[in-house]
Amino acid sequence: MVVITGMPDSGTSFLSVLVHNLGLSLGDPGRIKWKSDYHPWGRGENLDMLYATWVLLDPRCKDEDVNAWEAGRIAFPQVWFLRTDQLPDEPLSYEQCAWSRGRISDIVKGQGVELTKDASAPWTYKCFPDDTKFIVISRNWRNMHHDFLSFLGYTEENISNLQAAWVKWHRVCLHGIKSERKWLQLEYEDFRSAFNFQVARICGFLGIENPKSMDELYTLYCPREGRPA
Repeated sequence: MVVITGMPDSGTSFLSVLVHNLGLSLGDPGRIKWKSDYHPWGRGENLDMLYATWVLLDPRCKDEDVNAWEAGRIAFPQVWFLRTDQLPDEPLSYEQCAWSRGRISDIVKGQGVELTKDASAPWTYKCFPDDTKFIVISRNWRNMHHDFLSFLGYTEENISNLQAAWVKWHRVCLHGIKSERKWLQLEYEDFRSAFNFQVARICGFLGIENPKSMDELYTLYCPREGRPA
């Protein structure tokens, strides 16, 4: 099992689609969020896997009502990663993750999931099997895309709040995933200058010997700043 994680707008969607194209299954194609105007290469998210972790961090979802989304009582759970007051200061415990751990185990077996993308992993990594490998991708918070940030309510006047959220996400990740799990750290900016080398690092970490051609994989790299307005 492989989990792609990173702060929102750090390249997690690109990386999830890239690793999927290296041969890892995201599960049932009918449960995957694919292309959108904002993600022309796809998002590479399995909704069932995502629900199993996000439900733990949405204050609308109480312990006794974890199936509220499926019952139609609430919208898909939301995690406000860029609101430092909305998330715990430490990773969730095994006890807090027990329901989701069982749920994820069932989805993995039922759909043949080998790969998932989940920005909540610094808090929810104990939901996944203990031998899960994590790929953490980071991006300089100053380079995060302004259209995305404005959608979340950030402006140049309160950009310091974004920096605080970026710091908190990485601090929780350091105290959890990076101290207890197998992980690989990647920087989004490095794909621009050394794409082939970054793919080789991923293949080495995952034990993939015969990836697709680099030219084919490179077509998945579509930085927003390089697209036509």
